[in-house]
This record gives sequence, C-alpha cells and structure tokens, in this order.
Amino acid sequence: MLVWLVFLGTAEAIRTNTHIRLEAIDRSKKVWLRKSSRLIISVLMVVIVTVCLYQGAYWLKVVKGSTPALGIDIRLKYAALPSSMLLACWYILRRFLKKA
Repeated sequence: MLVWLVFLGTAEAIRTNTHIRLEAIDRSKKVWLRKSSRLIISVLMVVIVTVCLYQGAYWLKVVKGSTPALGIDIRLKYAALPSSMLLACWYILRRFLKKA
C-alpha cells in the first residue's frame, strides 16, 4: 500500500518540520518577518490539509468496490488520505500552539 506510505510520510514531514519551505525567510534577522511567515504558513497548511481531509472523507463515502487483483475493499486505499491529513492537522496545530 504505497498510498499509505506517501500520505503518512507527508504527516511525518510536517511533524518533524522537514517539509519544503523557504530557508531565506527562516534565517531572516527580522523577528516580525519570521513570526508572520510562520503564521501565514501554518494557516495555509491547515487550510490545505482541511480541504484534503474533507475530500478524502467524501471519496471514502462515495467510492465502492474492490481491487481487481486482491479483492480488497477499495475504501482501504482511500482511507489513507483523511487519516493522514487528520494527523497532519494535529501536528500543525500542536507546533503552532507550542511556538505561540
């Protein structure tokens, strides 16, 4: 289930703060620039993760059937998105509240 590895890896990258970002802003000597960019990035990440969570839950509800080769319920594959995005949202909010 490579799908699960990809989405759980995304949540892990958010938890360890190793996701893609601009290092130049993080290294800025201006404190207000670092804090405002951190706030904007956190808000944007929560919005994106929430949209993915909603869409994943929608697809989980709509999709029916099983995989042709193994006969596994196809919803098992689609469950990776909402569960990983819920975990990612928790990590984002925890990090933001910790640094606030």
